[in-house]
Amino acid sequence: MAAEEDTFLVLSANPEVRDPGESMVRVMTRVIETKPTTPGSVLMRGGDPMRLLAIVHDLNQEPSWREEWIVSALDGIFQFAESRGLSSIALPFLGTLYGSLEKQRFIVLLWNVLGRISTVNLKRIWLVMPDKTSSDIFAGLTPGFNHIN
Repeated sequence: MAAEEDTFLVLSANPEVRDPGESMVRVMTRVIETKPTTPGSVLMRGGDPMRLLAIVHDLNQEPSWREEWIVSALDGIFQFAESRGLSSIALPFLGTLYGSLEKQRFIVLLWNVLGRISTVNLKRIWLVMPDKTSSDIFAGLTPGFNHIN
């Protein structure tokens, strides 16, 4: 499963406030020393199922996302899936949850990436459609692109 994320991993952070278990000086030092993740990159997080964080937002910029970061993250997700021998992956519409990328545009970007990559192991991509998304966004795609309502 992939998820939309930002350079400082704020979007997936646990919102629960808890005692850090260390001095505030240490906490603040770690915050100051934290370096952002590169936009367009992909990070793996453990768990079952495994989670991939697609870094497609930089919250210090407006807008926070760029198409080239989404394309780069898609490339990284598929490279990771292939290197791990994954046969399927769940993929949200990157840039549409926390960004303003149009859903139809995401489909075009995804379709373009799929048209130029080669995979041996990856057989299925389960698109996680945002609420209230009509399957009409798939209209016009070539045969072989199947969707389930």
